Amino acid sequence: MAAPEDPRMTPPQLQIRADLAYLDDSVIALRQVRRALSGAGIFIECYTEASELLERDRQPALSAVLLDVDLGGNIDGPSVAAHLRDAQPTIEIAFFTAVDATTRSEELRSVGLVFDKSGGLDDAVRWLRERTKQTPESR
Repeated sequence: MAAPEDPRMTPPQLQIRADLAYLDDSVIALRQVRRALSGAGIFIECYTEASELLERDRQPALSAVLLDVDLGGNIDGPSVAAHLRDAQPTIEIAFFTAVDATTRSEELRSVGLVFDKSGGLDDAVRWLRERTKQTPESR
């Protein structure tokens, strides 16, 4: 059962479709990013399962996605990125990772920017904020 502050547990009547998404198997990381953006009036769809992100309907189209690299199981961030780019070639992708930033940096940087979870939260949030479609509420 998910924790009460789990960002995936927004009641359906309060869910807002966003043009940003974040996929991470860490609910704590999801909560940190979501909280930082929502304080600025920017909404982000949060996912802990790659299949949920890949199966979402296409409206609104995503402008940017932040992906963890190590998602557990048999799929990782670069694989999800490839699927997303097949469906939407112009989508912007960045990675937010704890260990893979150095060990897989060349592979990851060929897809998008890489932010280190140990100190890059502000940079990752800034990157997302710059890519959101501005609405009157988020200005």
